Amino acid sequence: MGLPKDVVDRVKLDFIETSQQEKVISFLHEIHSSPLNVGPDQFVRSILHLLKGDVNNLKNFQTISDPRDIIQIAEDDLGNPGHYFLKPFKF
Repeated sequence: MGLPKDVVDRVKLDFIETSQQEKVISFLHEIHSSPLNVGPDQFVRSILHLLKGDVNNLKNFQTISDPRDIIQIAEDDLGNPGHYFLKPFKF
C-alpha cells in the first residue's frame, strides 16, 4: 500500500527540489508501512504538516515514542480543528 495521493501532492508542493521530495517520500513511506497504533494516513499527514517544508526537520522524527503525540502536536499547531489529519489535504 502506498502513500495517499494528497500526501504525495503536498510533498511536491512543500519541497521544490526533487532530491528533497524523494527523501521525504521515502521517509513517509517507511513510516506508513510500519505497524502503528494510529492510522498511517493521519500519522504521515501530521508529520508532513510539522515538517513545514524543511527537510532538515526530518531529524525530529527519527525516534518517535508514541505516534499519538505527534498527531496531537500537529493538531495543536493548527489550532485544534478536530480533524486529527484524518481528512486528506485540501489544495
